[in-house]
Amino acid sequence: MKGQFSRDWSLLKLARNWEPRDIGSTVLERLYTHGSPGMQEAILAQVEAVGAEDSCRYLGRMPDFMRGPDILESLFLITHIECERRTEGAGQYLIVSPSCGSMFTFHDCTPDIAAAYLKGFIRSVVPGIPVETEDGLLVVNLS
Repeated sequence: MKGQFSRDWSLLKLARNWEPRDIGSTVLERLYTHGSPGMQEAILAQVEAVGAEDSCRYLGRMPDFMRGPDILESLFLITHIECERRTEGAGQYLIVSPSCGSMFTFHDCTPDIAAAYLKGFIRSVVPGIPVETEDGLLVVNLS
């Protein structure tokens, strides 16, 4: 009987501490980190497409009076992604640090993956807007 109780007690401890694990992010990071350049490009293209899809859901919950740049700044604010609005000459720019902030639930997010997601999101919120990468930052031309 003692063996049965010990086994049951161990199973109860395991059940109490067990949490489901999302392995998708680990697999994604390993494929991106160790994959061929073609694989990396394919992953970034899919991440950008997911960013565009997510923005459609986000836009559906926003009031009509919100403009694209305001929507983007509000997203960056609530997800702890650094951004700054700059005016240079006649142009207005939004400078975005491509970090994961609290946008993703996995810990191994790289700046490349974050940048791809954000590009898809930004381009879907404001179609046709130029998004460039300079010195590791995303530069969104609001002009």
